[in-house]
Amino acid sequence: MAKVFGEIECLERLISFQREVGVIHLKSLQDVLDYKKECEQKIELAQKVASLENVADITNIKQSLSSLDFDYLKIKDSGFILIRIFKYLSYKIKRRRLDKSLLIKQRHSENIIIEKVMKSSGVSYISKNFFDSNYNLIQGALGELQALEELKKLPDSFYVLNNITLKFRKPLYSVKNGQRIYSAQVDHVVVSPAGVFLIETKNWSKSTVNIESEYTVFDQIKRANFAFYCFLNPRASSFSSFFKNSKKVRVRNILLMTNQMTTQKENFIKVVNLLHVRQYITSFNDELSELQVQNIVSKLLGK
Repeated sequence: MAKVFGEIECLERLISFQREVGVIHLKSLQDVLDYKKECEQKIELAQKVASLENVADITNIKQSLSSLDFDYLKIKDSGFILIRIFKYLSYKIKRRRLDKSLLIKQRHSENIIIEKVMKSSGVSYISKNFFDSNYNLIQGALGELQALEELKKLPDSFYVLNNITLKFRKPLYSVKNGQRIYSAQVDHVVVSPAGVFLIETKNWSKSTVNIESEYTVFDQIKRANFAFYCFLNPRASSFSSFFKNSKKVRVRNILLMTNQMTTQKENFIKVVNLLHVRQYITSFNDELSELQVQNIVSKLLGK
């Protein structure tokens, strides 16, 4: 079984946001999914209660108006003229106040219900909004976990590094596309005797696969490849002596599709599914010694 380091990116982002709002018990994707369901149930109940309360408030106002009208009709012609004027003005003030309350309750019932739900649900409301607006993160976490479970089955001499980010104080410059690269992130990096494999995992639905954009996942992978290749094959002699007088570390690219497969292809990027990813990674001949593999792992982990 491969040695694993780090947490998957999407899950880390899901848990990190919840910690910021005070939810600290989430440790796994299952915890996240259970908490999401708990939030949905709590808010659904709060919405029902708030809706019933709003209907009850409207009904009470209407009843108050009817009672006010009835009482005024009984007394409007009784007493002295000044008393009748006072009763009329008092009736009008009360009527206007009730009419205004009724209008607000009827016109803004949706906002009133939302405000009540927010107050009664607290953090659950914030969390549910986050989950609803970040559905792709949950899908991404599901895909990355599936990928990790498969990559764990690689041989003992392999290392799986999750969510590796490189940052460059002095940006790299790619002559090929004219880009300056300040950072690069990869979902999974497999370091093996056969070299380094950068794995971008996508848990895309059929509709997402068919979407075309100017900046594709292939552009993202090529950009990361350039950054990681430069990082592992430094030109400056000041870097670790491990890299001196040795042949360059090979960096291969994999687009791992855990759901729908894409029909798009790109040179030097292998598109595979979960069934074939291990077969592809283990199909290459060894090029690195155990020490070289360990040094690469340490370098990528910043040790």
